[in-house]
Amino acid sequence: MTVSRGRPRILLIETNEDFTVGGSHRGLADLALGMRTSAYEPVVLFYQENRYVTTLRNAGIEVRVYDDVRAIERRIRSTSAQLIRIADAFRAISRRHSALRAWSISLVHLNNSPAVGYDDWLPAARLAGIPCITFAMGDAVLGRARERWGARRFDHIISISEFMHQAVLSFGVRPDRVTLAPLGVDPAALHRSVTTARSALRQSLGISETAVLVVMVGNIREWKGQRVLIEALGLLPSAVREAVHVLLVGHASEEDRAYEESLKDRITSLGLADRVRLTGPRSDVPTILSASDVAVHASTMAEPFGLVVPEAMAFGLPVIASKFGGPGEVLDASCGLLFDPAKPGELAAHLERLVTDTALRTRLGEGARRRVERYSVSAMVQIILGVYGRLIGVVKK
Repeated sequence: MTVSRGRPRILLIETNEDFTVGGSHRGLADLALGMRTSAYEPVVLFYQENRYVTTLRNAGIEVRVYDDVRAIERRIRSTSAQLIRIADAFRAISRRHSALRAWSISLVHLNNSPAVGYDDWLPAARLAGIPCITFAMGDAVLGRARERWGARRFDHIISISEFMHQAVLSFGVRPDRVTLAPLGVDPAALHRSVTTARSALRQSLGISETAVLVVMVGNIREWKGQRVLIEALGLLPSAVREAVHVLLVGHASEEDRAYEESLKDRITSLGLADRVRLTGPRSDVPTILSASDVAVHASTMAEPFGLVVPEAMAFGLPVIASKFGGPGEVLDASCGLLFDPAKPGELAAHLERLVTDTALRTRLGEGARRRVERYSVSAMVQIILGVYGRLIGVVKK
């Protein structure tokens, strides 16, 4: 067993490396920040530089970046020589085992999916004699037998929604090795992070105070459903369309550039160029939410959770979201409207109701503020700390 320095050190690992930042990063950051005064010391490892590196370091959390290691591993794994790839797979395990020992880690917590890390971090943790757990934040369907086998090897899996909870159980994971811990938000912290008044932000974007501002936050990729919203806008009566402005907020990776361009082309062909704006990545999402009237979440694949949904609810926004996956659990009739993302007409009908009915927007917005209290960061952190305690024997500070 690795000897820890003082409090047991928990290694939180974010493996994403496509130059985008999403809800998984935010969930990890919230967990690390929430652990600071607990019985455990968070150590964060990112595979790639991102804005949370500075945020967490400024909060006094130890953060490491695996950029150089991953550059070497990607280069080797791109070779066609199978023996070289096999040899490097063993070296990757050894490399991770050495890191766990050098960093005095007591437990490894992977941040993404049971399909990631079972072939390197999990065996490295076994060699170090420490537990290895993972979030189930994605991959509701593990297509390969070895992925399902790998999921069953983790010491514990933390599912972020009932949808993901049932998916994990379908992989054959024992129920006593799965814990449901929905992601959460801190409404007070979100409001404190607003940097610009509603009127000033709208003025900077050229949007009038009387316009109904609809916002969709998410990385620009096909399954996130930006196209669904654009098609729905094209179905609105012209008078309703003229009352709306839409912001699509998010980053497009290199592999998603063609999709981003297709969105721009479709916006132009539908005559929506003065109604819809792709803002690119923004560091002031809470400020944008605070200046908006309606939030839309339109993922065409079932979303594991959809953290932007409770974030929007924290600002009193009515939310229109896909009825599949996590958003269908977070929302109810008191705060939002659900639709089938394969049917843009359903989304258009919901948009028309909210644009034309101010009282409905107000009622659903008030319901959103009440319901979001069910999804708190502190509740998520406490559940996860309990899992750590069961696995390494520390419960109270």
